[in-house]
Amino acid sequence: VLDGVMWLYEVTLDPEVLAFAVELAEGMLRDFYDAEAGGFWLTPADQPGPLVRLKRESDGAEPAGNSLAVQGLLRLAEVTGRADFREAAVRTVQAFAGEWSRVPSAYCAMLRAAGFAVWPVTRVWVHGPRGLPETARLIGAAHEVQDPYRVVLGDEGPVSVPGSLAGDAGRVFAVVCRRETCLPPVTDAEGLRLLLRGDNRATGVGRPGGRGGPVDV
Repeated sequence: VLDGVMWLYEVTLDPEVLAFAVELAEGMLRDFYDAEAGGFWLTPADQPGPLVRLKRESDGAEPAGNSLAVQGLLRLAEVTGRADFREAAVRTVQAFAGEWSRVPSAYCAMLRAAGFAVWPVTRVWVHGPRGLPETARLIGAAHEVQDPYRVVLGDEGPVSVPGSLAGDAGRVFAVVCRRETCLPPVTDAEGLRLLLRGDNRATGVGRPGGRGGPVDV
């Protein structure tokens, strides 16, 4: 459920959806997370049931719950900056390391999700009132360029936004960040597409008369 809610947030940037995702994640850690060994149980701690609590490990025709938990938590950690979400996801991947190192084909979804903890994640921050067509076009452009390790976040709710980028109420623009470096803002959808494809012409970076280089945050 968490991973699906994160997809909904990233296409709407609705702060209420993000707050619900945080609530779900906190409930997962409270009721299903194995704090000793890592991973998530199939049943909550307070539910009467079998003598042995089980975890679904390998992926099948559908991703296992633990794989989806890892992806949802890591994406949510990128948006909110919550270290506890990231730590639980990483420990879950580590908990199944013996299995996925022997049979990686049985853990495709988990290994793909683990990339959020290994590879540089592209963070696309869209600033502006959600009801404006200009904002909607930037959100759409952020999703048009394929990138398995990208998150899109807005400026409302429990988001982790660098202090140097805050402010400018009412303006509509997008900022692309990788690791601790953010490119100058762009104000149109085509400019955002160019940035996400690795073309810096949209910001003038690297050419005479441009508007400056990347900003460390």
